[in-house]
Amino acid sequence: MLLGTYHFGGNTPDKNKAIDDMMSQKRQAEIEAVLEDLAKFNPQQIMIEYTPRYDSVINKMYQAYCNENTVPKQKSFAESETFQIAMRLGKLLKVPRITPVDFAEREDTVSAIAALNWSYRKKLGQYFGDLVKPGDYGISLLNDIRQSQTKFLTDTIPVIPVREALLRLNTNQWQQDAMYTGKLAFMDKNPANMGAELAEMTMFRDFHIFSNIINAVTAKTERILLVIGASHVGVLTNWFRSHPSFEVVPVANYL
Repeated sequence: MLLGTYHFGGNTPDKNKAIDDMMSQKRQAEIEAVLEDLAKFNPQQIMIEYTPRYDSVINKMYQAYCNENTVPKQKSFAESETFQIAMRLGKLLKVPRITPVDFAEREDTVSAIAALNWSYRKKLGQYFGDLVKPGDYGISLLNDIRQSQTKFLTDTIPVIPVREALLRLNTNQWQQDAMYTGKLAFMDKNPANMGAELAEMTMFRDFHIFSNIINAVTAKTERILLVIGASHVGVLTNWFRSHPSFEVVPVANYL
């Protein structure tokens, strides 16, 4: 199961984060209800949107929470979906550890190709941004969809239940819009015929996340829950559906 989320605690650099108090009594009750539903799926592994380099840090906090009920001191992390969903569910189900599967080129000290990719993408992105101007073909449509997404994240999510927000973020429509605004839209405005290269760059991280997940699956695991930003779910879902070793379970089957 791939659970696409918004970033509860604002603990990542994403521009589109809902502004909300996840520690309020109301939100905590809603999260409890979501955890009860997800527990019925009974995942044996829970994976999160942190890179493997943070594995020891994440699991030290997780073990402290499981063994001593110690809540992380950092407020943004304590409010995050990593703690509120992944760690709390893991403790409830006695999952032995949390598995980080994200990827960031700038943190990759092993792969020379990844380092070159990061440098190239930054330069390419700067060049592309200089050439795209409001009113250009496709850009107004892109802005309309992005404004709708941002309004949902900042205005709607704070006033609807957590379950409803998660269900919306995991619909086919949201995933299609995220695929367009985050990847395909680069080819609407295609200066120097480089839109495809920019779209390809955005997929680079997703391919590595996919690879990290496959390599992290243990031999006896039958059910996996991935808790990750909703913008990644569409493409990852398609890839897992194409892989003969996996079956994708829709979030709506449990929430």
